[in-house]
This record gives sequence, structure tokens and C-alpha cells, in this order.
Amino acid sequence: MAKDDLQKHTLHLRRGDWDYIESIFRPNGIATSLVVRTLVSRFVDTKKIEARRENSTVGSALDIEL
Repeated sequence: MAKDDLQKHTLHLRRGDWDYIESIFRPNGIATSLVVRTLVSRFVDTKKIEARRENSTVGSALDIEL
């Protein structure tokens, strides 16, 4: 993933989530922040594609319970 056009944001995660991700990827030399960025980017890109495919708004394409 390219490092260009990044913005810094605060992200609140459940206690232990960051540490768990780090325990899986750090031994392979992969930064936890890169893993989280990749997950978020893939989620957003997938939802954008689905929204275009369904010819609907992004908000209605989100299937997430907040």
C-alpha cells in the first residue's frame, strides 16, 4: 500500500485488539498501523465498489451495526 496521501486520525479500539494484531504480525516485521490501515482501506474500497454496482448511496450500502 502506498504511503502517500495519508492523514492522521485517532482510532479507538477495544482493549487488547491492537496488542493481538501486533502479536500476529510483528514477528513478521509488519507494523500494526499498516495492518489496520490496510483493513480500513479494503473495507472502504469494497463498499465503494458495491455501492457503484448497486447504483445506490454509500450510506445505504453499509451493512454495519454501530
